[in-house]
Amino acid sequence: MADNVLARIPGEFVARAIQALLKQAPPGAVAGVEQDVLGVGRVKFTAVRMSLSRGRHVHEFWTVESAELLAPKSP
Repeated sequence: MADNVLARIPGEFVARAIQALLKQAPPGAVAGVEQDVLGVGRVKFTAVRMSLSRGRHVHEFWTVESAELLAPKSP
C-alpha cells in the first residue's frame, strides 16, 4: 500500500478533486477520484460525504481522507 501523500498536495488540486465528485451522494458515502497533480504525479483521492446539522438547516459536503500515489512524476 502506498503512503498517504495528502500533506504534500497543494490545496487547489484537492479542491479540483472534490469538485469532480457527485453532488447528490448520501451522507457516509465513500468515493475515489484519480487526478494528475503537478509536481507529485498521478494520485487517487479518497473522500467521504458528511453532513452537519444546525437547527433546521443541513449542510452536506465532501472531505478528503487520503491521497494515494499511483504513478510518480516523470523526470
